[in-house]
Amino acid sequence: MNKINAHICIIDDDESILFSLKLWLLKFYSEVSTFTHPKKIVLSTQIFPDLILLDMNFQKGNESGKEGMYWMQELKFRFPDALIFVFTAFGDVPLAIESLKKGAFDFILKPWDNNELVDKINTALQSHKKTEKKQVRNEELSFVWGKSKIIQQLKSQLEKIAPTEAKILILGENGTGKSALAKEIHQKSQRKNGKFISIDVGSINETLFESELFGYAKGAFTDAKKDKKGLLELAENGTLFIDEIANLSTQLQAKLLSVIQNRKYFRIGETQPRTLNARMIFATNEAIYEKVIKGEFRQDLLFRINTFEIELPALRNRKEDIPVLANYFFEKWKKFYQKNHLVLDKNCLEKLTLFSWQGNLRELENAFERAVILAEHQITIDEFADKSSISSEILDQDLKTMESKLIQLKLEEHQYNISHTANSLGISRAALYRKMKKFNISL
Repeated sequence: MNKINAHICIIDDDESILFSLKLWLLKFYSEVSTFTHPKKIVLSTQIFPDLILLDMNFQKGNESGKEGMYWMQELKFRFPDALIFVFTAFGDVPLAIESLKKGAFDFILKPWDNNELVDKINTALQSHKKTEKKQVRNEELSFVWGKSKIIQQLKSQLEKIAPTEAKILILGENGTGKSALAKEIHQKSQRKNGKFISIDVGSINETLFESELFGYAKGAFTDAKKDKKGLLELAENGTLFIDEIANLSTQLQAKLLSVIQNRKYFRIGETQPRTLNARMIFATNEAIYEKVIKGEFRQDLLFRINTFEIELPALRNRKEDIPVLANYFFEKWKKFYQKNHLVLDKNCLEKLTLFSWQGNLRELENAFERAVILAEHQITIDEFADKSSISSEILDQDLKTMESKLIQLKLEEHQYNISHTANSLGISRAALYRKMKKFNISL
């Protein structure tokens, strides 16, 4: 019997269930992975499941299913294309129905019949396959474009760059959307049907990075029980995104330079080279040119990774985009938490542009997720009061008065340094002088 090409993941704290169910499902499907806790699959960088079987309880003595509901949402966020089946006890039908409302594809009552389980999985996979093309066609692109001049210029530039094989270096502060932009480039490239694989250099140590990037052969070191594909191999025909590239050690910089130059790499423990067939995109929030001057980053590697260099502006420097982004994040989290009755106060959008948003898009999105969770009927500016140094008194004023008082506050905050104040407001020195004259503000 030919196996169906599908990756099934089983998550259950009972290892006997994991063992027996894996043996059974391996008769029908090409790949089956098991995990004793959802956290382990969420943290994995090399798992791409087609279907997940999820138990609803992982703490002894707690049979409420709330933990499973939480992790189901996390799994949907981490693996948006995966189908999720939940395991529930016979008496927990209301919980199973609730899980369907929250996004589960189906539920399995314990104890289950193995043949019926396979039939359900096959039906789900077949149904998913029929709608896959439609979903891809209608899928939203990752990066949210605004209407600011700088973002529109970036969009125009990207239309020319994305379809090529050119290596791209994305610069920008934390939270400006570097990862999302990399996904957007992938979606607009000739490799869009391949996988988009990402790795954050800053989140793992040097030894792990090398094995994650290149993979290793069975027996290469003590814990190498079997061959493991590296990210370069997993990204074949697709795109590999390496974030925080400036944090890479000089030793690994040399190895990466060799891979880029020769388009060849070695799994750890192997002597036969493998061919690199993936586009590479890099990003950093560091002052990478200063690192080159200090000898902390190889100049020849920098030249290799930035055929094109894109700098994402901080949110404070593209404030006209805030209403667009705010609406997007509001709709996203309203849908995610199934609170479609919520409305957003229109005056709120204008006032949000006065906030500094030091955490950029990430801070704005987190603020909206929090607001959606807490709000009952309407989201107003009060939900964001803790995000700004602007007093509630200012927020009650008209826009002209708010702008005047904001400039005065920022001047005081930066001890009347014009350059620093202008930069914090996202405007030029000349524009700041014009506004000070307009509002009769003196130094």
